[in-house]
Amino acid sequence: SDVCSSDLNQGYNFEHNYGHGKNNLCSNFAMLMTLAFLIDQVQLLCCDLFKKVKEKCVRWYTLWERMRQMFLCVEWESWEEFFEFILN
Repeated sequence: SDVCSSDLNQGYNFEHNYGHGKNNLCSNFAMLMTLAFLIDQVQLLCCDLFKKVKEKCVRWYTLWERMRQMFLCVEWESWEEFFEFILN
């Protein structure tokens, strides 16, 4: 099968064992990843621009990689400006 593991968990790599840190690090990572997932779901429900960006990128991994690269290169005024750049 050509299904990538990041497609199965929407690019969050949640199956990774984050228990290498001290005390409650793995719990903190799990909560942050859950929060990120919830924010993405709200954006998919409410933001047409985000939906278009997701459709263009097809795979979640592709979207996250593009976003990561753009954050390293440019300071953005707004999410709208950021998503418009990815679309175009």
